[in-house]
This record gives sequence, C-alpha cells and structure tokens, in this order.
Amino acid sequence: MSHPRLRNRPFSLREARALGVEPVRLSRSELVTPFRGARVPARLAADFVARCAALCAREPGGVLSHTTAAILLGLPDTRWLPGVRQRGARAHLPPPDAPSSSALHDHLPPPDAPPTHAQPVLHLTVAPPARPPRLTGVRSHSRPLAAGETRRVRGLPVTSAARTWADLAATASIRELVVLGDAVLGGRAPLACHDDLRAAVPPAGARGASRARAAVELLDGRAESPPESLLRLILAEAGLPAPDVNVDLHTPDGRFLARPDLRFAPYRTIVEYEGDHHRIEPRQWRRDLTRTTALQQRGELVLRVGAEHLRSEKRLVGLVFRSLASRGWDPS
Repeated sequence: MSHPRLRNRPFSLREARALGVEPVRLSRSELVTPFRGARVPARLAADFVARCAALCAREPGGVLSHTTAAILLGLPDTRWLPGVRQRGARAHLPPPDAPSSSALHDHLPPPDAPPTHAQPVLHLTVAPPARPPRLTGVRSHSRPLAAGETRRVRGLPVTSAARTWADLAATASIRELVVLGDAVLGGRAPLACHDDLRAAVPPAGARGASRARAAVELLDGRAESPPESLLRLILAEAGLPAPDVNVDLHTPDGRFLARPDLRFAPYRTIVEYEGDHHRIEPRQWRRDLTRTTALQQRGELVLRVGAEHLRSEKRLVGLVFRSLASRGWDPS
C-alpha cells in the first residue's frame, strides 16, 4: 500500500488524503471499493468485518446496528430453524432474497465466498442532526442513541445487545425474537439481562412493538441453543405446562446425573433436542445412551426429538401431549 499507516486495513479516502496519499495510488488493483469513499485491501474484499470497518472509517460518527450488529455480537442465524417465522411472521417479513430485507443474516454470504459474491447489506445508525449516508450496500437509520445503547466489538462501534434486539423487532417474528432474546440472556457471559430487554421494547405504536412485548415475556436465558428455544416455544404455544429448562439432576448420593433440555418435573417427563452430532459422533452417542438409561432407571420418561419434529409441529405437540397425559397431566 502507498502509506504504512494504511497498509493491510480498511480506510476512508478522507484519511488517505490527510496522509498525503496520491489519488492515483487509490485506484490500484490491490484495493477495492466496498462503497463510495472507502477502500479495502483486495484480499479482504469478501471479509464481513473488514467491510464494517471500512464503513466506520468513512462514517466515524455512525454505529453499526440491526442485523449487522447482531452478526458482530454473535447472535444466532435463525434462517435454518424450521417454522421460526410462523405465527404471523410471514405478514411482517419479506422473502429471504428480498434486497431490502433486514431479517437476521438474510444477506450474509458463506465464509468462503469469493470477492465477487454479493455482499450483505450493512446497517448503520447515525444520531440527528447528522444526515444518514446514502450508499450502495448500506441501509442507514437515523435515531438518537443513549450512551448505554452502544458498545465496541472487534474495535467497531455497534449497538448494544438490547438495542439490537429491539431494532430487529421491526422485521422479526415473535419466534425469532425469542430465539435471539434467549441467546442474548444465555451463555457464560450474557450480553444483557432480562430487564435490559424489557426496557428496550419499542414504545406502543412503533413498528414491532407488540411482537417485542409478547416475546420479552417468553424469554428464558437458561436455553442453551436456538432449537431448544424454539422447542420450548412451540410447546408453550400449544398450551402445554411450562417445563424446567436445563436444570441439573443429581443421584440420591449427590452425583451429577444430567441437565435435561426440558423437564416437566411433576410428570417426570423429559424432552431432549438432539442435533446431528448426537447421531454421527460415536462418543456423544454412547454418552446419550448411558444418560438416557440412567434417567429411565430413576423413573423418567425421556423423549428424544430432532429437527424433523420441529418441521412437524403437530406431531411434536401430540407426542409430548400424550406423554404428559400418560403421566397424570390433566389438559382440562
């Protein structure tokens, strides 16, 4: 690159000119233009974070937001979850290939995408009175952001997890908001607390406010995966009793036995979601067999479900309904 301070990183043309870089050097093949007024080293052309950094360099007062912030914060990709957009979501969400869609990850290319692959739309929020930039590949938003509504991730300014969750309510379904909200609240280092998300719910009348209000009361940070969140929500929507979520079980002598995904304690019924790794990894498969046997020996009914059950909700609900009824649950 033409200047050592700009080598191997994204930068704005404003910064390059301030360093005395000649315009002709900014047109070399070693650089690409992700959008007007910014340059990225060609080898980073397909790098999502590099494009975000280029945008922030061009718009130093802006904050990455919406789906862009969600990706940087590590929130889950909900596209692959069967049925996650049901229950009225289709009325609010555009199709996944719509160029203007802000449903989470709708435009995120695969990690190995070549530089010519269509890049995801970047979302940037700027506070008034600054004017939002009009750039190809950028969705700009104008709204004030309080001090607690921003943070830095990988050195980049992004909206906080609670602010991001609330922004996504404008286009996400209730189910998506529950999956995302569980992810915000869960893990070893939660990104926010339940009160943060309650406080972030958009005011009445704002787009997505009713969905956010409904979703925030359904959140449970003890869920350990998106399928677990969706499984719990499907059963709740069907009117089944509320289960314990990932609560440790111990043997009579105090040894750890298991932490079931969902357990209906009064009926000693457990529902476990099993992804493909439970089937294809021999060690995991053997552990599952040992644990299931131990649970059954102590009188638990263990239901093992997978993605096919999420695709057939009627079948899933019927299975759990009948199992609970056989253990004494009265649905009346």
